[in-house]
This record gives sequence, C-alpha cells and structure tokens, in this order.
Amino acid sequence: MQEAMSTLRLSWGQQVLVAVLGVLIVAVQFMVVQAYRDQGSTIRLLDTTQEVLTDLHNAHREAFKLALTVDQLQLPGGLDEVELRRGLLDRQLEATFGASHDPGLQDGLVQIRGQLAGFDADFAQLRAHPTAAQLTHSRPGLLRRTSEVEALLKSTVGQAEIQFLGAIQQTLHAQTSFQRLLIGMSGLTLAVALVLALSLRRQASRAFTGAYGRVVAEVNERKLAEQALRESEQRFRALVHQASDVFTVVDADGRIRYQSPAIEPVLGYPADELIGTGMDALLDPGDRQAFRGLLGRSLARPSASVVGELRMRPHADPEASRRFELTITNLLHDPTVLGLVLNYRDITERALHQEQLTRQAFHDPLTGLPNRARLMERLRSALGQRGSSVGLLFLDLDRFKEVNDTLGHDAGDELLRQVGTRFAACLRDGDTLARLGGDEFIVMLPRATEDDAAIVARRLEACLAEPVMLAEGMVTVGASIGVTTSPAGQSAPEELLRAADAAMYQAKVTARAITAR
Repeated sequence: MQEAMSTLRLSWGQQVLVAVLGVLIVAVQFMVVQAYRDQGSTIRLLDTTQEVLTDLHNAHREAFKLALTVDQLQLPGGLDEVELRRGLLDRQLEATFGASHDPGLQDGLVQIRGQLAGFDADFAQLRAHPTAAQLTHSRPGLLRRTSEVEALLKSTVGQAEIQFLGAIQQTLHAQTSFQRLLIGMSGLTLAVALVLALSLRRQASRAFTGAYGRVVAEVNERKLAEQALRESEQRFRALVHQASDVFTVVDADGRIRYQSPAIEPVLGYPADELIGTGMDALLDPGDRQAFRGLLGRSLARPSASVVGELRMRPHADPEASRRFELTITNLLHDPTVLGLVLNYRDITERALHQEQLTRQAFHDPLTGLPNRARLMERLRSALGQRGSSVGLLFLDLDRFKEVNDTLGHDAGDELLRQVGTRFAACLRDGDTLARLGGDEFIVMLPRATEDDAAIVARRLEACLAEPVMLAEGMVTVGASIGVTTSPAGQSAPEELLRAADAAMYQAKVTARAITAR
C-alpha cells in the first residue's frame, strides 16, 4: 500500500479511504491478538476452578468416610483408623486452600477448619480415655461434627460450581460479543477495501494488487480467529454438558429458561422439552411449597446461595420420587444469566444411608425401641419445659433369666421383642419407651403427675398378665417397676434415672411389683 501511495497521486477522498483502511486493519490485528490472549487466560482460569472443584469433591468424600469410620468405631484398634481418615481429610483441605483464591470459598474452608478443631477436641478426650463409656458419650458429638463438616463442604462445593457456571456463561457471552464485533470490523474493512479498489482500479491496478493481497490475508486471519473462537465455545459447552450435576436456569416465577443435558440420565427428561415449563412439574407435590419458600429466600438475597433438599419425580416413574440437594443462586441482576441458577444432585442413596446410621445410633437393634442416648435426649428436653413434671418408670423383667437359660438366647430375644411391643401399646401419645439393655426398659412420661405415673405403671403390669407365645412354648413373665417423678427443671436426667433404678430395686427386694420413690 505504501509503494502504491509513493507512485500515485491520490485524491483527497482516496487518501481518506486509505487512512480508514489502515486503521481498520490495525484494529482487526489487535483484536485477533487480544482474542488469543483472553482465550489462554480463560482456559487457565477454568483449569484452576476445575482443580478446586475436584479438591472439594475429594474433601467431601473423605469427610463422608470419616463419618462412616466414626460410626463403626470399635475400641481400641479403631482409633488409629479415625486418625488416618482425619489426616487424609486435612491433607485434602490443605490442597484446596492452596488452589483456591476466592474469598468466599476461603471463608467456607475456615468454617470447616473450625468444625474440625471441635472434632479433634472431642476425639482427644476419647483418645485420652479409650473406654466403652467414653465412646458412647463421644460418638454422637463426633458424628455431629462430621455431619456439620459435610454440610459446610456441600455448601462450599455448590458455591464453587455456581461460580464456575457463571464464569463459563460470562465467557461465552463475551466471546459471542467479540465475535460479532470482529465480524463487523472485518466486514467494514472489506467494504472499505473494495470501495478503494474500485476507485483505484483504472489508476493503479498493478500497485493495488499487493495491497489487496494483504487484505485477503487479513480476511483469512479473521477466519482462522473465528474458527478458534468456535472451537473454544464448543469446549466450554462440552464442559457444561459433561458435568455430573444438573443445572437449570429459571425466571422469578420458577419457569425454566435453560436446562442442562445432564437431566436426561438423572431424571429421564429431554432437556429441550423442559424449556418454558414450570419447575413444579418436576417436583414431588409435597415439596412444591418448600421449593416456593426456597425461591422466595433466593429472590430476597441477590448473588447469595440458598441450599435445601427436595424430592423430584423421575420421568419413567413419577411416583418413585428421589431426593435431591438443591442450591439456588440469584443471578437475575447478571446480564449474562438473567435468572436464578439451580444446581441439584441426586442424594437418595446417601440420605437413606444417613437415616440408617442415625437410627442405629439412637435405637436398640433388637427391639427397634429408642436406646439410652435417645432417652436421655428426650428426658433433657422434657425436664427443660418449665411448669410441668416428668415421670420415669424403670422396668426389670422377672423370670427373664430363667427363660434365657432354659429355652436359649433366641427365645429370650423374641420374648424381649414381644414384651416391648406390649409395653408400647399400653402407653399414651407422647410417652417414650426405651430399652437400656438386657431385660431393662424405661418409660418416660412428659407432663405426668405421680398419679399419672402410677396409672401407667399398673397398665404396664397388666400388659404382662397374659402368657407370651414363643416358638418353644408359652412363658409367663412379670416386671418389677420403679416409679419416680420430678418437677421440670429441678432434677438432672441422670438423677431421675438413678431414683427410678433405686425404686425398681426396692420393688424387686420387697417382692412388690410397683414401688414409688
């Protein structure tokens, strides 16, 4: 172009066209270089975010294994395994701290560290006194700590994944805008070049050939840049499509505006067919109101995440609802999203396992009745209610040892199950029947006077009047019952339990079926 200018005398209009063309060419070149730089930065950011997500998922898995190890802890060898799991979790959290620089994620990880510090303190007490009694006392606290760590990790993972999705969508939007601008600039460049070529055609056809060739090269470079942008966009979309969690974008009314393809293998719905429908169609009818509550909380907190659990209906069998952990992030103010982002994952199996662990921790495995831990929990709650009294019955079966020794342990176990069923049928609504172990049962009577406790004790005694049918034959057992009552707030649970135990012992010694204390 400079050679043509040196040999030709251009008109004022042609000089303007040449200047505009040069500026446009430089602008296009700058935009192409900038596009390559932005693409490299975006890929590095996504790789770092993916690494943080992987570390968080690994930490969540280690927290779950730690909870399972604590639940199955047996003394004394199990303490070393708990320490090993605790160390693995700590190492995973260190890796996450090193990879993440987001203040929000760092705050979540600091809260997790705080919960683990409480876990370490409880475990140190168990390590210092490795007895069965200490294990029984420490296990619920340790399980509660690990559950809180899991909950914090789940919230942190959800926040990181939402940020990841927002970054991807923002990048896609920026790339689309850049592509349109680049195409417009390139088209304008080509148009100016064509006008200039027609103007100079008669005057400088040979001189213009070289300049035109450079313009064609710029156009080719633009096409290469467009191809690179398309490939980058395809990569971003593949990341979203391959995600294991389901992503949905809804408006303020809960109507679906975007649905990720991950919903098809999870719930069986084709993603395209859900666009425009309401989220209520996917939810269990009993949880639709709860979803509206979560949606309202999210609308009131822009940019914040709201977490909950809901049941959703599979396409193949709407009656067989599955449980999902749902995180809602309000991005209505974000021009690249303009909606509320829902991220949810199937936790059905994990929730069922958690319920099984909770039941094992608070129920007697033989009779299915509440155990000592559940009893003490409810007794503390009842004693904390001012203005009422609490009754406690301590029952010890008579002649149980004789049945156990003569008919065998299986017969004794069946006898305990049938006796527990009879006792439960004789109680009032709100009363608690628990098995302490062996042939000892406890009945806790909230809001009960001494007369109420005596009436219930006589009813329980009458429950054993009829013989019990076992596979080995008919057996008859009785019960020695210790009765005690206390106004709420005046006795500790352990004191009330000791008083009932003493009254039961007195009843057994004096051969009286029921003794009050």
